[in-house]
Amino acid sequence: PGAKIVARGNIVVLGSLKGYAYAGAAGDESTFVAALDMDPVQIKIGNIIGRSEDKGPLAAIKNRKKVMEPQIAMISQQSILIEPITKGFRIYLP
Repeated sequence: PGAKIVARGNIVVLGSLKGYAYAGAAGDESTFVAALDMDPVQIKIGNIIGRSEDKGPLAAIKNRKKVMEPQIAMISQQSILIEPITKGFRIYLP
């Protein structure tokens, strides 16, 4: 928590993303953020910003037992969409 990643391109985290991730820092909205455990404070892709829900201490305790699932964040209809990366998942790059 509190870490900040800034990249002109995509961001891939082979672990837990709990801080801030800014992909497409030069304004590229076709980039994405992927992580094995997606729990960021904020994601920014190009010029679109998405913030996590405000979680109180009770929610943090309940989430300790959650199973890690690889997820990807990308822009869909001018907002940030986060979805699981599954076996059949495909991303199309320009």
